[in-house]
Amino acid sequence: MTRTLHFVCHSLPPLGAPAENVGGMQRVAAEWLDALAARTDIRLVPHVVRAPWSSIGKAAAGFFVSLAPTLLRDCRRGDAVVFSSVTSALAAWTVLPLLRRRGVRILTMAHGLDVTFQNPAYQLGVRGVFQHADQVLAVSRSTAELCARRGGTRVTVLGNGMDPTRFVDAERTRAASDAFVLLGVGRLVPRKGFGWFVDSVMPRLPLDVRLEIVGDGPERDAIERAIEAHALEARVTLHGRVDDDALRAAYARADLLVMPNVRVPGDVEGFGLVILEAALCGVPTLASGMEGMLDVVEDGESGWLVCPSHPDAFVSAVLEARQDDVERVRRGRSARALAHARAGFGPLTDRLVSLAFGDEAESRRLSA
Repeated sequence: MTRTLHFVCHSLPPLGAPAENVGGMQRVAAEWLDALAARTDIRLVPHVVRAPWSSIGKAAAGFFVSLAPTLLRDCRRGDAVVFSSVTSALAAWTVLPLLRRRGVRILTMAHGLDVTFQNPAYQLGVRGVFQHADQVLAVSRSTAELCARRGGTRVTVLGNGMDPTRFVDAERTRAASDAFVLLGVGRLVPRKGFGWFVDSVMPRLPLDVRLEIVGDGPERDAIERAIEAHALEARVTLHGRVDDDALRAAYARADLLVMPNVRVPGDVEGFGLVILEAALCGVPTLASGMEGMLDVVEDGESGWLVCPSHPDAFVSAVLEARQDDVERVRRGRSARALAHARAGFGPLTDRLVSLAFGDEAESRRLSA
C-alpha cells in the first residue's frame, strides 16, 4: 500500500517565478517538494503557500489559521507529516499530540534562525514542537545542537541539498583588469558580516582585490557608508538581488566566495547554501569557522576556515588564495566534487522517507 506523506511549507514562490521569495529555506523547501513529488513510493499531499514576497505575510497568516484543522481532517493513521521548517510546524503545534495519538508521525526540518528567533512566545512554541515531534531533521551539527538545547531529544542531522543542475560548472571569466575577485552572496544582515569585511578587511588588501556583493537587506546602508569611508567605490560593487543567470555570471567571475559571518545573538548561519552553489561552479570558499559552515567547508580541502571577526586571519587567507593559483584551483575542484556528491536530493529523500515512516528505527530495533 502506498504511504501518504503530508508536506507543509508556509513560504514558497509562485509557480513559474523561482526568483521570488529568494532565501535559503524557501529555495530548499521548493526543491524538497519537487523531489518528493517525483517519488512513486509515496503519495504526496502538499499543504503550502505560494505567493510573492510582497504578499506572503497576508497569505501565510490565513494559512496558519487553517492549517491545524486541515491536518486533523486530512491525516490518517500511518501517515507522516513533514514540516519544512520549525516556523511552519509552529502553526500546528497545539494539535501535534492529537495527530500522534492518531498514529501520525511528525517530523520537522530545522534550519537555524527558525530555531533561535528571540521571542519568548515563539521559543515556548519551539519547545512544544520538539516535545511532540518524532524526528527533528537538522541541516547541520550546529543546528542540531541548537535544537538539543531547546529540548529536542530525537534530532537527526539530515543535511541540506540543492538541484545541482541550477549551477553548472562555470568557466572562470577574468576581467580586463585581471583583478582578483571576491564574491559575497546573501541577505545583507549583520550576521553575514559583509559590513565588517568591507570596513575591516578590504582596506588592508591589495588594490587588485575586488569585492562583489549579491543580495539586499537592512545592512546595505551601513555597507555603503563603509565603502565611502574607505574610498572603496572602485573596488566594491553592490549588485542587489539578481536572477539565477546573473548569479551564475557572478560565480563565473569569482576567484573566491567569502562568508565573513560574525556572531549575532539569536541569529545563526544554519548551513550556508551559497557555499554549495559556488562549489558547483568550481569556486572555493573562505568562511568564518563557526556554526553550520563547519559542515560545508572542509578547511584545507574545499576552502579556508578562519577565526571569526579576525581581520588578520581573513587578510592572510585572501593573500594565500591570491598568490597560489594552483592551490586555489585545487580547492575549487575539490569543492565541486564534494558538492556534486552531496547536492542531489536522491539520497536525501530516501533518508527522509525512511525517517518519516519509522523504517530506520525499525531497522535498528531488528538489528539490536
